[in-house]
Amino acid sequence: DEDITLQDVEEWYEHDVPSSAVQLLQAPTTTLTGVLDTIMSSQAVADGCSTKDTPPKLKATFCRQCTNNKQLVVRPCGVICGCGTMYHHEAVSNMLIMIEKMFTLPRACKPQHMIYDSNCNALHEVESCNITFFEGMGMCVDAFHHKTKHKASDMLCRKCCDMKAYPEFLDDNGRYYFNSSIPEQTNIWFGGFHDICQEMTPVKYDFFFLDEMILHQNHMTVSTLQTQGKLPHHPPVL
Repeated sequence: DEDITLQDVEEWYEHDVPSSAVQLLQAPTTTLTGVLDTIMSSQAVADGCSTKDTPPKLKATFCRQCTNNKQLVVRPCGVICGCGTMYHHEAVSNMLIMIEKMFTLPRACKPQHMIYDSNCNALHEVESCNITFFEGMGMCVDAFHHKTKHKASDMLCRKCCDMKAYPEFLDDNGRYYFNSSIPEQTNIWFGGFHDICQEMTPVKYDFFFLDEMILHQNHMTVSTLQTQGKLPHHPPVL
């Protein structure tokens, strides 16, 4: 009889006489290139390659998946001007991509400054990857995090990410014109809806929370500023 090459999907049963057990056997699995895994692993060892180069096994997930967090972009006056979803990690690179996409939309005005609690890491990322969008933009750490959460030995953070290095942030008495921790206060309001929203589907969550609730919050913030004699408005498009 001519030997026929076994396929990946073929399986058969064999009877073990000494133990009287029946075993289910399968043909060896192959990779995407049709090469046996055993052959590839032996070749990798012979070539001195690491076994970590073998393709990973795919795993199916049949349970509910949750996003990591929502990132809010808040103006110094408290108005929420944008948001983004971080599906796996709050990575600095993801935050930079979100900011670039947000302020390259039609009629969007690129900000002169961006205040972020990990802006020193973001500045390292911008300089190492040569991201031209952030050229000429001040990248500061908010006053609270810069004073209590960042190392004094980080010279780049102390030199380029200190709000006190920018005179436009200070009044004649050396105090800040605005509260740089307003995003943290907005997060407290944002987190109050966590128990309500954690069981929502993505479509309902985006409509209820990201669209309706943020719009209502912005209307209330603008009304409060107007009653205080402030003039909240959009900057002119240059």
